[in-house]
Amino acid sequence: MSRAAQRRRETVERLIAARDGSAPIEQHAANVKQALDASFHAEVDQLVGDLSGSRVPSERAAEVTDLARAHGGDVVRAFARYRLHREATRRSISGFFMGLIDLGAYLAVLVLVLACVVLLYGVFVFPQIDSIFTGFGGSLPVLTSGLFRLPWVPWVLVLAFASLVFLSWRFALRLREGLYESQPLDIRWARLPFLSEVVERHAALVRLQWLDALIAGSIDLPTARGAVTERIGGLDAGSLAVLSLAGASRVGVLEDEMRAQIEFAEEDLIESLHRTRRVLATGLRALVYAGIGLFVVAMYLPVFQIGVLA
Repeated sequence: MSRAAQRRRETVERLIAARDGSAPIEQHAANVKQALDASFHAEVDQLVGDLSGSRVPSERAAEVTDLARAHGGDVVRAFARYRLHREATRRSISGFFMGLIDLGAYLAVLVLVLACVVLLYGVFVFPQIDSIFTGFGGSLPVLTSGLFRLPWVPWVLVLAFASLVFLSWRFALRLREGLYESQPLDIRWARLPFLSEVVERHAALVRLQWLDALIAGSIDLPTARGAVTERIGGLDAGSLAVLSLAGASRVGVLEDEMRAQIEFAEEDLIESLHRTRRVLATGLRALVYAGIGLFVVAMYLPVFQIGVLA
């Protein structure tokens, strides 16, 4: 979906979600059509059909809308609140992935330069150095001979570095998709120390977002909390206590407290993401720089030994 179409869809969703809960959705849709030009009418019909029928408006929102429908809630409001949370999360963590993209581009350029240098050295420089050492009855350093005498060795190392950068990029894309889905993360390496914290904090944020979406769909706090706990796990003790106290007060207090809890959870997630990026950046740079250093040492070792042969 293009960015313009996405904005049109979001405009329709917000107008649909603004309806009075007692008014039929079809009647409200007719009012929305009167407020928009004819080019929006197709989006209105599609969204109303999705929300009022058995279809799910978004594959990623299936869980939330199913829970709201199962507990007699307002599916339209629940879905609209879910989408708002999803877009807010996307904006909040976009900086993390931009940093990863910059890092990947930087390392990819380094690997490309290394490949070009290795090719030029192996074709034009290494044969001459080898002939000089052979003429003096000497032999090349083991590291230089091992890397450049066999033509496939340097290319295997360059390919390994390139594969490392590519796999890291693919992993970042997988992580981004998981975070954007507003669903609990399901990735293979979730037990790694620098990722376990991200997974835990993202799960806490998703639970709060689902709970807020169900409450926005006119489902009471205990029922919404039980539905979320059954589907994706329960809230932490602190958040549960605060929301329970807020739920015993006026509805506006609960909504304000939900918003505050979600903001805190987003800040915790962003903080853990930045720590993860620093760990990944340090590890990838160390490996690529070590590889570059290995080639540089192998290229210059013969220069230091020529004087001894002479």
